Amino acid sequence: MKKEVLKELMEHNLEFARHLLLKDGKLLPVAFMICKNEMGVIPLSFRDVNEKNMQVAILRKLAKEKGADAVFMITESWYLGTNKVEDLGGSISNHPMRKECIFVTGECENGRITVIQTFERENDKIIFGEKIDMDDVNITRFDFGIKDKKYDTDKISLN
Repeated sequence: MKKEVLKELMEHNLEFARHLLLKDGKLLPVAFMICKNEMGVIPLSFRDVNEKNMQVAILRKLAKEKGADAVFMITESWYLGTNKVEDLGGSISNHPMRKECIFVTGECENGRITVIQTFERENDKIIFGEKIDMDDVNITRFDFGIKDKKYDTDKISLN
């Protein structure tokens, strides 16, 4: 799958995620796997870091078994606008400058794409902020093995 096609699918699903967040006030994590022009939807559950690690490892293994052309996932997350590790001072979820976001990350043979839609909650309303496009950012926690067709199932740690 071409990177432009994956980006278009991700953007379309980001719009739907925005709609769901406005309607329900929350998003349930979900992954999409594209194999031979068919797209499957895989519900996810991220109750804690261990469960997230396990589910990403399962996605990687499933991508390998199916010979996936692309995988992307959508979830609520935290965003901190810095590239400097020393600015984190620990977990992003505990950082006072963190922002809530819709996190969309995907991978195809032509590379990786991440799109972040920041938002705030004010008086039970969702107010969307900036949308940030990141091209070929290597977020190893969400390496699905497709770019290099490695499908390394031993990579399970998100920490």
